[in-house]
Amino acid sequence: MKARNLGPFRSLIRLRMVLLLIALFALSSCTAGGSNPAGSPAVSNTSVAEPSGTAAATASPAVSVEPELVEPPETCLVSRLVPSSEFTPHTDPPVWYSGDNLVVTYVDGSLVWEIDGETGFIYENPGVTEDAKEFEEDDWNGSRLGTYFVSDGRFVVYDTMEVPYLGEPAQLHLWDAATPEQPPKQIASAPGGTTSGPMWPAIRGDLLLWNQPAPERDEQQVMLYDLDTGEKRLLIQGPYSRAGFVTDDLVVFVELAADRGGTLGGIYISTGERWQAPAALKEFHMWRGGFVSDGTTTAIAIDPLTGDLGGYGVAVWREGWSHAMTDESILHAFLDSSLYGNQLQGDLLAYLLTVEGGSSARVWNLSTGVIYEIRDEFTIPYFDGDELVLSGKVEGLPDGGTARIPLSEFETGECPD
Repeated sequence: MKARNLGPFRSLIRLRMVLLLIALFALSSCTAGGSNPAGSPAVSNTSVAEPSGTAAATASPAVSVEPELVEPPETCLVSRLVPSSEFTPHTDPPVWYSGDNLVVTYVDGSLVWEIDGETGFIYENPGVTEDAKEFEEDDWNGSRLGTYFVSDGRFVVYDTMEVPYLGEPAQLHLWDAATPEQPPKQIASAPGGTTSGPMWPAIRGDLLLWNQPAPERDEQQVMLYDLDTGEKRLLIQGPYSRAGFVTDDLVVFVELAADRGGTLGGIYISTGERWQAPAALKEFHMWRGGFVSDGTTTAIAIDPLTGDLGGYGVAVWREGWSHAMTDESILHAFLDSSLYGNQLQGDLLAYLLTVEGGSSARVWNLSTGVIYEIRDEFTIPYFDGDELVLSGKVEGLPDGGTARIPLSEFETGECPD
């Protein structure tokens, strides 16, 4: 069975909380000072021995040759809508992770593990307790589970809140499938009154990363936790948002500044050296929008900071391109692998736009330039192995559904002349 990390949109139970987060990020303001200016990616220097004697007199000066840039392929929009008949209802109970040995399901507000036929609770819903009776009228079942859930097949990371509203005290928990009967560890927390709790957890190798509010107003701390040793350390602190792994050694985040929205920045884990956004993306504002990157291809969700309709969308740049390409929308673009699942794989980029008349889920082949519109409902697209997964609203399925499309459907095709 393939390992799957379906993200929060695999269950409409959590959709309200995700939309609340999106609304908060779009409306909130940042009053912190400016961040480092964006520029070219950082590189390390190596020393070269000076020539001596006659060789020194005749040696030619070193010449720096800039790589030749190429024009990105022209784009075109092609309709390839996936009919509702290809969707299957979300599983009941919803499966939040399924791998070779571990299955995690959401059952009535609890997280339940299954390993080799044995089962138990990762998190058990306490129900609506006496101190939270006022929220019962909101059709709340008492579960304190938050918005985030990630697993690498051994470790499970999830967040909880005192009650399901932003600004309440929040916690981040770690559970180890190697010792399933042991209760999860609380590894981070945020006090009430902050705009966010521990957010965007991600696992890469033996490291767990997350973002959490700093004591200073409007700043975030990017934290690292060694899954082997249990050591926790601060990687960087400042006006940052949505930090996530790009490579084993590179963490990239949105740098916020009150006067110019947000741009991408980053830091190398091993050296602490700063990474800066590709120059081709500096002209675009991000604010708190998401991004995806694999180190050579980077795409961002654009926010024009005007407050008006239009000018939103996705901007993408690949190493060697002379400029970035865009796919515009009237409102927010849903693009963020740390929240929605893997949305960048090889030449393919998946995202959701808000367009006139509703939503448009798309797959952009960055090699051919063809942008496929695959769904005109609120549907989050992401990649799982050699398939594209669509998860969201489906006519005739009250709780939504899921469809799986082979990636071969998007790997050929050309824009018409």
